[in-house]
Amino acid sequence: MATTEDLDRIARSFDGVSVGTYWADPHAFLLPGRGGTGFVMKRSPRRQEGTVDPATDEPYADLIVVALGTAAAHDEALAMFPPDVVFTIPHFAGHSGVLAHLDRISVEQLEDLLDLCWRSKQA
Repeated sequence: MATTEDLDRIARSFDGVSVGTYWADPHAFLLPGRGGTGFVMKRSPRRQEGTVDPATDEPYADLIVVALGTAAAHDEALAMFPPDVVFTIPHFAGHSGVLAHLDRISVEQLEDLLDLCWRSKQA
């Protein structure tokens, strides 16, 4: 499964991506030339519907937010991956972002998801 180091390496491989804070999450990868718009970010654990482990009642600590650029890319991401790997929550209603479990997604799947995000942001 993918690691934070894999996320860092893959996200930084896209031209001009920088690291900063976005949506109060300190480990965010930002797009160039867009005023610091988030591309992908490590999500701080928080209690929201769909982000709490039912077995432990603790917020998932491995989630990343992938801010896709279009509704079509959002739908494609949800169709590409199993729902226990890439999913959405009510909090994201009307937004093209998805969540992914870093400890359930393979490195290759993470590369594919971030590539989809990058391409959708370039449109």
